[in-house]
Formats: sequence, C-alpha cells, structure tokens
Amino acid sequence: MNRLPLDRRAQIINALVEGNSIRSTKRMFNVHRDTIMRLLVEVGSGCATILNDEMRDLSCRRIQVDEIWAYVQKKNATSRQRMIAAVSAICGPSLHSTPTASLCPHTA
Repeated sequence: MNRLPLDRRAQIINALVEGNSIRSTKRMFNVHRDTIMRLLVEVGSGCATILNDEMRDLSCRRIQVDEIWAYVQKKNATSRQRMIAAVSAICGPSLHSTPTASLCPHTA
C-alpha cells in the first residue's frame, strides 16, 4: 500500500485541526477522501493510546466541561439532569449544579 510522506500527513491533519472539512482538505491536497479518513482513524487511535497511557491517576481538583454542557443542553433539555447523575456516579456525590463549576472533585 502506498503511504503519504510524514510531512504531507502532518499538513493534512493541520488543515483538519484548523477547521477545514474533509472535502476541502481533499481538494487542497489532491488526496482521496478515504485516505483522509484512514489518516484520521490512525491519528485518533494514536491519541487514544497516548491519553490512555499518560492520563492516569490524576489528582484533579476541578474539571471544566463547558463544551459538554453546551452539547447536552442543545441536544435535549432534560439531558442536564442525566449528565449530573452520570458525573455524580463516576466522581461521587459532591457535585456542583452549575455548568461551569467544578464537576468532579477527584483526588487520586
């Protein structure tokens, strides 16, 4: 199988991170859409591996999840209570109810 050079792959990922769509990236770099999708899967798997290996036993005092709250509130008005219940089940009952407040007073 042919493989794109590393610098070319980095340029494609950079374009996607900057907000370009897959189709516009396809046109910019003259690369097939499926190639871009495979590259995204490869990079996503690598990121998941790094996060899984490195993000362990963190002593977090506050976790800010503004984007998650915005998504949940847009999706369904009742999802807020479900989100609070889910985070509370994971992080314990000491949970603040405001979206920007500390949700998980997790300590290692």
